[in-house]
Parts: sequence; C-alpha cells; structure tokens
Amino acid sequence: MKLKRFFAVLTGMAALCVALFSGCTQQPSAQVLWDIEITSMPDKTEYVAGEVFDATGMQVMAVYYDEGSGKETRADVTSLTTVPSEPLTAGQTEVVVRYSEGDVTKTEAVPVTVREAGTPGDDYGTLTIADMHLYNQFPSALLMITFSNPAYAETITYSYDSWQISIRDNVVRLLTDVAADTQVTVTATTEHHTAVFTVFMSPTFAEHDAYVPARESVLENRQESGLYQKGGVIFGGDSFFDIDFWADFYTDYSGRNAALTGIGGSRADEWIVYAERLIYPFAPSAVVLNIGTNDLGRGESVDTVVSELEALFTRIHANLPDAKVCWYTLAPRGDTTALDASIPAVNAAIAEWAQGKEWFTLLDAYSEFTDGNGNVDWSMLKSDKLHPQLATYNSVYMALLQNAGVEVPARA
Repeated sequence: MKLKRFFAVLTGMAALCVALFSGCTQQPSAQVLWDIEITSMPDKTEYVAGEVFDATGMQVMAVYYDEGSGKETRADVTSLTTVPSEPLTAGQTEVVVRYSEGDVTKTEAVPVTVREAGTPGDDYGTLTIADMHLYNQFPSALLMITFSNPAYAETITYSYDSWQISIRDNVVRLLTDVAADTQVTVTATTEHHTAVFTVFMSPTFAEHDAYVPARESVLENRQESGLYQKGGVIFGGDSFFDIDFWADFYTDYSGRNAALTGIGGSRADEWIVYAERLIYPFAPSAVVLNIGTNDLGRGESVDTVVSELEALFTRIHANLPDAKVCWYTLAPRGDTTALDASIPAVNAAIAEWAQGKEWFTLLDAYSEFTDGNGNVDWSMLKSDKLHPQLATYNSVYMALLQNAGVEVPARA
C-alpha cells in the first residue's frame, strides 16, 4: 500500500513539473479509485468446510487519489462491497472481497481459517429437546428440537425402555391409552450430541377437552363438503373466536376458505395441545388466534402468560413452517380491575418478542378499543364488558387482518 502511495505522489509531482515548465494552465483535478482497505475485520473468521462467509462486522473503505493535488480521501463502501456466496472449502486461507466503480475494480483479501468438519476445535454446540406431554385424546406431537449450532443439526437416534410410545421422524406417539399418569425417559444421540428428555403421559388433559371432538367434527364436515380446503385460514383460541360469540363468522367470510374453531374459556397452554387436532391436520396457510385473556383471568402472572403464548406460537410455527401465525393483542375487559395493568404488559411483551419474526403478525386490537389517553370505548363490547359486539368483529378484527395483508382466500 505504501508503494502505491509513493508512486502516486511521484506521478502527481511529475504532472506538476510538466505544467510549471511548459507554462500550461493546470487542468482540473480528478479523483480516481485507487484502492480499498478493510478497516474492521468481520466478527467471524473461523469456519467449518461448507459454511458461507459472513461479512457481519466488516468495514471496507474506498481510497481515492486526487491526481491534481496528490491528496487521498476515503469513503465507507461496506454496503456496496461484493463478498463470495459459495461454500468455503477446507484449507482455504482467505476470502476475496471486491468493490467496483465503472470499469475500475479493486480487491482485498480477508484472512480466514477453514477446517474440515469433525476436526479438533469444532464447536458442535448443544442439543436440547423439550419434555413432551401426551394424552389419550392427544396421542402425538412434534418434538421441539434445538441445535445451538445449526451447522451440526445432525440426524437423531432415540432410545427408551417402553412399549407405550414410538418416536419416528421426530414425532412422539402414544401407542395405547394410559390409565394413569406415567412417564418415559428418552435419550437422544447424534454423532456429536447427547440429550435426555421426558415424555409424560396422562389419561386426560384439561377442563375444555370435551369441546374438542365437536370442533374437530365441524372442521372435518366442512372439509368433506368443500366449505374448507387445505390452505385456508383457521381462526382459533378463546370465546372471541367461538361460534357462540362470533355468530356471523360464516356470513362475514361467506365464500371464503376459512374455519372458526375457538373454545370459550380456553387458554394458551391448552391450545398448545388442541392444535394437534384442530389446526395441524387441516394444513392452513394462516392461523389467526385470540388467546391469553383467560390465562390472566385465572390468576397467572404476566411472565407465565407471556411464556405460554410464546410457546404456543413457536410450536405452531414448528409444525406449520410455511404458515403465517397471527395474534390479536388482548382487548380491555371491564369485568375486573385486577387486569388493568396486566393486559397491556402482556401485549407489550409479545410485541417485543415478535420483532424480526417474519412468520408472525401482531394485530393490535387493544388500541382499537381505546383513545389516545387510554380510555376504553365500552360500547364496542357487549354488556359483559368482555366480548365484542358483532359489529366490532367487522370493524376491528376483520379490518386489522385485512390491513395487515393477511388474505382469507376464496374457496376454489
């Protein structure tokens, strides 16, 4: 780099001398792209073969030389620099980045270390599998598996001593009804990991189980008659999306590929299980939920409710990775003052959690019920100050969904 600058100075001095001795008028100066410099190395420089170069943290400056004055200037061109996208190979020691202006291209090498997979020093990370709960009415579920280093998301082998369950394709199934609570310890192994988790089995789940078969039957009947088709939108959750309260749902969405499956009084922790029968088998393109107020209503803390909601949303996404998951913020309720602060706290926590999750859409229903000073328009709710008026479904719930760009498709 110093030689480049030295010759640049000589070139400038020579041009100046020619101008002086010839008596010519000096021409206007012109800046040219002379070089690029990496002034900040990327955060990651050690790789395993097959990974792709990550430029995060790297800063690239373009160096310009003014032929008239002999001065140098610099400009940050990091966002305009081209980096390679092909997988790195074992033994590779550098990555070449490029910056171009017109016909001029400058390159610079970034030192890297690339090892063969499985060599000493590799960070295999950890494998974690959440405990699983199965019930006679809900006998199967997808395991929630987390590799801390996705580069080592390896094939898992399961071992356990029980004839009551089976695990295949990362789905655990109850093979027979159980008469009492029991549990099985499972060891999961890969080439580089070991994890232990527990499968809990119980005869029954929760107080609202009895409603599930009826909702499932309605869905199956609508599917068989062509009124609901895979790829539609399923509305689920608590009483807000129960046909007893949104009585005009199938009129409001007449001709649309949608189904209503809400269960009055149900909670987020229940829908983690209910989704196994009321959502996943029907392969929706979007799942729209109103859930969480009953969790608070039975005295759960804000942190507990937020944790249950996040677990529900994450599990739906794991089972339906291509589907949009939508959630309406909890609406005000006037049947108790105990939740006045808890409801906004849950809404704010989920709004923060949702940042950066393209698969998740938060629909701010709470703000639609209040003015800028936090005063609630109770006329939008029924006399119980809890459930929406029928007109509110159209003005708030349907409008928010549409404005968010979530389409409820027409039936084919």
